[in-house]
Amino acid sequence: MTSLLPRWTLALPVLVLLAACAAQQHPAYLKAQELLGTGQWEQGIAQLEYATKEDSRNYQYRAALIDARAQAVNELVREGAGLRDAAQFSEAEAIYRRILRIQPDETRALAGLSQTAAERRRASTLQQAEALFAKGDLGAAEQQVRSVLIESPRHAQALALLRRIDDRKPRASSPAAVPAALKRPITL
Repeated sequence: MTSLLPRWTLALPVLVLLAACAAQQHPAYLKAQELLGTGQWEQGIAQLEYATKEDSRNYQYRAALIDARAQAVNELVREGAGLRDAAQFSEAEAIYRRILRIQPDETRALAGLSQTAAERRRASTLQQAEALFAKGDLGAAEQQVRSVLIESPRHAQALALLRRIDDRKPRASSPAAVPAALKRPITL
């Protein structure tokens, strides 16, 4: 028992110091943790930035700031992609711009804005093609659909409209209508 006592007496001040450090967390850091837990990314990050400026030597605050930015960006990129896929283009653009306020050089947000603009353009083109199809202008409708398929060959709506256009097009003449002269084999 005597050999354990000296070790315990050395560990006790370290434990007291660690407990004191944990109890003296900056109020902005504590508020940031609360805000980040509810998904209020910008406000939480602002609190972490403030805590980091107040105590610039605290690596826990710096690490928390870096982690919070990464977590916010990842979550918002997923949200923006979901909105873009649901054709909610304005909302998706707002999310991507929000990401750029958090992390100005985030390439996924810039790419998301670009993809959203392209998808919005394709949706507009397909609306025009639908209107042309409804008017019976199959050639112009097909041209619009094919322009979308050049950019996005697997675009589901474009492929579906192209099938509908093909179904409405007049069929080629039947083999019975081919003149007899074309049916004769050619011999040399």
